[in-house]
Amino acid sequence: MLFRSFIAGLFALVSPHAFAAAAAPTKPVKIVLGYTPVAETVAAYAALKEGYFREAGLDVQFLLVNNSAILANSLVAKSIDVASITPSVFLQAVDNGIDFTAFTGSAIASGRHTGGVIVREGVNVKGPQDFIGKKVAVSGLRSATHIEFVNWLEENNVDPKKVRFLEAPFPAQQDLLKSGSVDATLSIDPFLTRTVNAKVAHVVTWLSDKIPLDTSLVFFAGRGEWVKQNPAIVKAFRAAVTKGIAFVDANPAKAHDYRSEEHTSELQSHLNSYAV
Repeated sequence: MLFRSFIAGLFALVSPHAFAAAAAPTKPVKIVLGYTPVAETVAAYAALKEGYFREAGLDVQFLLVNNSAILANSLVAKSIDVASITPSVFLQAVDNGIDFTAFTGSAIASGRHTGGVIVREGVNVKGPQDFIGKKVAVSGLRSATHIEFVNWLEENNVDPKKVRFLEAPFPAQQDLLKSGSVDATLSIDPFLTRTVNAKVAHVVTWLSDKIPLDTSLVFFAGRGEWVKQNPAIVKAFRAAVTKGIAFVDANPAKAHDYRSEEHTSELQSHLNSYAV
């Protein structure tokens, strides 16, 4: 996938000109960024590691959660300030009357194979019909991968209600496959590649290549009131992430290392050493 700023395309996305006149923070401002363990957030992590957030006057604390639905609830509860959220979860929240504002993006669909349906070795699943009666792990119901999978089933005349879904975070899905607790998972990189390379499962279909090119995959959002009240912070955050995107595009090997580091338990232990 490509990492670049996604400034337009959704009705709730704020124009970059809205914060053009905002002054930069005069001292480091602490904000909490909630994120999910997906490759699309690596630009923000690069901004942290390369010091771009600090240069912009921000002390950004990262908080890892299992899926975007939790991020939406965390924004509402004010336990985080910014969320790296998927369009599906964002739009569901807005449709339910929640005031969220997306103010910058992180990644767009490029047609590369980064997410798909993987089936445990030994399980006889070759096509959509074979998923009837099977147990499938998904990071969250109504998440982006869940919606993509349901659409794929319906396009092939399979009733999604005949599939048994189980919510499980991406890092735990490989163990569920190994133990036989589930037959398949809706996975994304880096977890998908790790599981396939370990010969625990194989890919039945890719979901990522079913997304229209240049579609926003993840963007950063906050509560509408918070975004309006903190134009300088939003401007600084956008500038730092933009630098992070440029770094990732120019340094793919380092970006790969950051992506792996971003999801380690050691890192999360460090990031959770503060009270949210």
